[in-house]
Amino acid sequence: MTQNMTNSNQNPQKAKNLFRFSIAMCLLLVLILLAGYFALSLNTQSHKLERFRTGGLAALEILPNAPQQPQQVFFDAQKKEITLADFRGKILVVNIWATWCGPCIEEMPSLANLRAEYKDKPIEIIAISVDRGDFAPNAKQKLEELSGGKLAFYHDPMMRIAFPIRAKGFPTTVVYNAQGVEIARVSGAANWDSQEAHHLMDALMPSN
Repeated sequence: MTQNMTNSNQNPQKAKNLFRFSIAMCLLLVLILLAGYFALSLNTQSHKLERFRTGGLAALEILPNAPQQPQQVFFDAQKKEITLADFRGKILVVNIWATWCGPCIEEMPSLANLRAEYKDKPIEIIAISVDRGDFAPNAKQKLEELSGGKLAFYHDPMMRIAFPIRAKGFPTTVVYNAQGVEIARVSGAANWDSQEAHHLMDALMPSN
């Protein structure tokens, strides 16, 4: 009788353990499938974006292991702290530049034209100056001149954004999707008012 009661008590426990194990294995399988799906999606998207690596965007890169969007703060024109996450929900074209950088000066008007072309779309051009702190007024004035007032001024005098973004030099421009995931980047100057740049923006629009 005692042996039968013991077996009776153990069987429900074994059943519970087996049920928990089955649930755990199912969850693991779902995670593996999701990881494979997202990896395939990213790989497919990368192949699609490679067609824009020509003309004005000949230096376009699609990094296989792109860094996460930096969380470090920088400053707006009113010296208010801000992060890239504050723009979540929009496609971001983040440009790291400086007044002492010749190629930065060269490409800035094309970024301004891109801003004007997509002013009614969920796209933001974030031009972040890495000029030293006391040079901020000069950098702001220079951006005003180069962009015709189309681009807002942002400042990162300590280069807190440049390092985690893995900028190889200046200018560096990184494109993020609406979820804050890096899509592509350009190290060096590019023509952001080119047909290729417009097609890239169109391909990233939420409706596509």
